[in-house]
Amino acid sequence: MKNYYRIMLGRGSEHAAACFEGNFIGADFGVHQDLTGKLPDNWPAFNKEFIPIFLDQHPAKSRVAAGLACGAVWTVSKGIAVGEVVLCPDGLGSYRVGELTGEYAYAAGELLPHRRPVRWLDQAIRREEMSTSLQNSTGSIGTHCMITKYAHEIEQLLGDVQLSTL
Repeated sequence: MKNYYRIMLGRGSEHAAACFEGNFIGADFGVHQDLTGKLPDNWPAFNKEFIPIFLDQHPAKSRVAAGLACGAVWTVSKGIAVGEVVLCPDGLGSYRVGELTGEYAYAAGELLPHRRPVRWLDQAIRREEMSTSLQNSTGSIGTHCMITKYAHEIEQLLGDVQLSTL
C-alpha cells in the first residue's frame, strides 16, 4: 500500500516555489553534513546517533527539539519510500501533490539540503475542497505528518490524474 504524507517546505512554506520548480522536497534543521550511507532503516537508530551531534552543534536546543529535528530529517531523507505521495502546501491555499521518484541526495550550501526528487502533478488540491478531517490533519504542526488514511479522498480530489505505480 502506498503511503501519503503532508510535508512542509520550510517555515510557512517559504521554500515551496523553489521545491516545485526544482522537483524536490527537502529538510534542513541545521544538520550540515551529507547523510549518504548514514540513514538506517529506522528513525530511532538515526536519532540515537544524531541527537548528540545535533546538540553539540546547537547547544541552546533541548533534547526534545533535537529529537524532533532529527526525526524530521530522517523522515524526509529516508522514511518516505520511492513511489509514495506527498502533499505540500504552496503558501497560497493549495497543496501540490507529488510522488517521490528517487533516493536521498545532499545539496551542500543550498536551501533544504537533505533532498528527495519528486514528480509534481500538474493539479493542485485547494484546501477548501478537503473534508474537515483532512484539513485538520494537513494543518497539524511539524514538518511532516502521515495522511494515508485519507488516500481515497485525496485520489477523489485528484480526479482523472493518475498516480503512477513506481
